[in-house]
Amino acid sequence: MAGKPYPAIYELALARAAAAKGAEIEHRRVLCIGDGLPTDVRGANAQGLDVLFVANGIHGAETVGPDGLNAAAVADLLRQDGLSATWAMADLVW
Repeated sequence: MAGKPYPAIYELALARAAAAKGAEIEHRRVLCIGDGLPTDVRGANAQGLDVLFVANGIHGAETVGPDGLNAAAVADLLRQDGLSATWAMADLVW
């Protein structure tokens, strides 16, 4: 398989980053960002990489309310799937 959460996509991304940098990339310096638990968060967890969970994506209805991020709802959702996120935020604006 070639996409998240499968290892091949992470290996490819890390290899390309290492080639561009001219040196190996330390995993502790990598941050994965995503809004999907079954793909983004699961893939990052499987690779031992930090992950920023953007709650107001796929899971927004469950994790973001009128006052913003519902941290308890995020924690519960992650726990139910046996996942963890290093950080979480409601939105990411580029």
